[in-house]
Amino acid sequence: MKKKLFKFITALNLYLLFIISLTASLCFSVDNNLPISIPGGPYTIDIGDTLALDGSGSYDPDSEIGDFIVQYEWDLNGDGTYDIIGSESPRITWETLSTLLTEGIQYPTSPLTYQPYISIGLRVTDSFDATSISYTTLKVYNTNPTAFMDITPNPCAVGQPVNFSGSGSYAGNPQHTIAAWTWRFYQDGSLITTIAGENINYTFQNPGAYEVNLTVTDSGGYTGSIVGTVVINNPPNHSPEALAGGPYIIDIGDTLNLDGSGSYDSDYEIGDFIVQYEWDLNGDGVYDVIGSESPRVYWQTLSTLLAQGVQYPTPAFSAPNILISLRVTDSFGATNIGYTYLGVYNPNPTALMDITPNPGIIGQPVNFSGSGSYAGNPQHTIAAWTWRFYQDGSLITTIAGENINYTFQDAGVYEVNLIVTDSESRTNSITETMAIDVPLEHHPVAHPGGPYTIFIGNTLILDGSNSYDPDAEDQIVSYEWDINNDGTYDYSTGNSQLQIDWLSLTSILDPQNYPADSVTGEPCITIKLRVTDLTALSSTAQSKLRIYSDLPTAIAVIFPEPAIAGNLAYLDSSGSYGCRLLSSQIVSWTWKIYKDSILIDTLTGSNVSYIFPEVGQYQVELIVIDDASRTNTVTFTLPVTPGSYKILGDLNNDSKVDFADFAIMSENWLIDCVQEASNPACTLR
Repeated sequence: MKKKLFKFITALNLYLLFIISLTASLCFSVDNNLPISIPGGPYTIDIGDTLALDGSGSYDPDSEIGDFIVQYEWDLNGDGTYDIIGSESPRITWETLSTLLTEGIQYPTSPLTYQPYISIGLRVTDSFDATSISYTTLKVYNTNPTAFMDITPNPCAVGQPVNFSGSGSYAGNPQHTIAAWTWRFYQDGSLITTIAGENINYTFQNPGAYEVNLTVTDSGGYTGSIVGTVVINNPPNHSPEALAGGPYIIDIGDTLNLDGSGSYDSDYEIGDFIVQYEWDLNGDGVYDVIGSESPRVYWQTLSTLLAQGVQYPTPAFSAPNILISLRVTDSFGATNIGYTYLGVYNPNPTALMDITPNPGIIGQPVNFSGSGSYAGNPQHTIAAWTWRFYQDGSLITTIAGENINYTFQDAGVYEVNLIVTDSESRTNSITETMAIDVPLEHHPVAHPGGPYTIFIGNTLILDGSNSYDPDAEDQIVSYEWDINNDGTYDYSTGNSQLQIDWLSLTSILDPQNYPADSVTGEPCITIKLRVTDLTALSSTAQSKLRIYSDLPTAIAVIFPEPAIAGNLAYLDSSGSYGCRLLSSQIVSWTWKIYKDSILIDTLTGSNVSYIFPEVGQYQVELIVIDDASRTNTVTFTLPVTPGSYKILGDLNNDSKVDFADFAIMSENWLIDCVQEASNPACTLR
């Protein structure tokens, strides 16, 4: 009895000591408050400037009882490493800062998008080693402004006013503005004249090619320049028309036969012809082949111009993707550029096989499908599928067909080889292994249901209820679903059915895999189901998921673009369409016109016209609504530029103002409206 009493008292003492220790620990943790980190900012500097940080606003709420911040640590590039330790307000020279930042990725910041920017972190530590971290941002701008010029028209004729606009120029730092525009005109290296102004007009009296230099100066005194060329023809010369042919489709290794023979010059009757053809074969702006209108480019040459793995091979299910440009030049030096596309495809087909079930069992038919195989070139098709079955290196049988069934009579591991042949007799093969088990312990059979189709935002309901175990005394105990075919099973459940809400689904899927095109059904997502029975045997099968959008598609076209102040502009949304799968139709088109974020007008209708009253940047919003009240919107910025003349309504007396009136105005733009003020085609602005 005494021994039991002694054990009880000992245990009670230990319990009281634990309570006292826990209470002391809790009291200590409650008494010390974390310091407060305030990193200042956001900060803005130019390239080359010193960065002055200010963390002096940081404080410790326990300062009245002797607890203070004892250490300041600064992470200057968001990589989690603290680069400056000690000072609350350090000054970092550009020589030091530039070694921590990545040019082209973290800086310079664009004054138009305010991207990219750098995350700066300040970690403070108090007397008791408690810490806290706060973040601010740093934007590093380019010191110099960017000069941009627009020349209209170019080329043009002797005696014709040419407009030179520098309104697209911008300062490197948004705290600065462009303060001055200086235009210098040269011919044969000699300065002709210098003119100041953001937008100017200048009339050339002699034909030739003139060099135009624009220098912009911002409010900080920094400058930037750009050089352009304007071609002046005498007599007025029409530009030739470049027709690049195509789109072109070749296989890797083939010769590319280009055809620009459709190009022409409308002034051929007065002796003006195309004298030069230049081909840019990889979209880099450099013309690689010069001379022939229809050159043959051998693969040895073409392969040195294209980026393998980036520009080719073109994916088998994609349209030609490499931009080809043809620039033609006429006798007077006028040029025109036409565009087309080139697809360089892998000549060989790709063999893909699907085995269901795998593993299989003796006496049970196994399905072998090669329907996923495809030709490398979209102009080709798969013409033949040949299946060969091996065991221990010996050929058992050969069967032809896209989808076949085969029943194995012996247990073991088999090698399955599929050879596909396309319509050009090119071949490719794939080999996989499969196991055949004795029927005493049959594998369950997975049936994932589907194929599945949902709309964006809907819940996906998967149904594997047709899965079964052929053994009467066995059953399926686990259903595992791989939603994105990455080899990882995202859901495991004991139920055959699974509901996945849209939020959960988007956390798994790659956004590039949806929405699917309503015509081709691509892209589609492969879903796998793995079922496991009581004996831990399992099998897999796959199905397809296509995710469509049920919203209408808003497409807006504006002519002319940029619009001309005081002239009619035409807003066309006839290309918009409803969800094709639902056979929905667009029933409402609403146009909203904004300037400086202020709504100035609202129009309705698929095709409308509008006169923008003044020069500037306008925001145009098109809202379409289908017959089920589903909406979609497209918004874009439309520049409105000054023009020399404006339309005076119905110029061709057809009781409407439309493109025909705009054409009359365009054809008569050389009329001297001072001398012919009564001419109905135009009037001075």
